[in-house]
Formats: sequence, C-alpha cells, structure tokens
Amino acid sequence: MNSIFSPIQQFLISWILILIAGGLTLQTINYVGELVTILIVAALVAFILNAPVAK
Repeated sequence: MNSIFSPIQQFLISWILILIAGGLTLQTINYVGELVTILIVAALVAFILNAPVAK
C-alpha cells in the first residue's frame, strides 16, 4: 500500500501528535489537580471539625 507521507514525515507527525497530547494531558492534570486538592482539604477539615462532635 502506497502512503501519502514518507517514513520521516510519518515519524515527525507521530512525535508532534505525541507531544501535543502530552502537553494537553499535563494541562488537564494541572487544572483538575487544583479542584481535587480543594475537595481533599474540604473533606479533611470537615472530618476534623466533626471528630469532637461525633459520639
């Protein structure tokens, strides 16, 4: 099967797509990481404040 792109072009396109996907993944983790941190801190504060009240 004949390909439109040469092997070097396929290699470069593959690596460019991998780098773009990696960058987007890191941005998503950074964005969601802040939300996860806030939720974990809120849960810990609620647990600590509820501990003296619980019987």
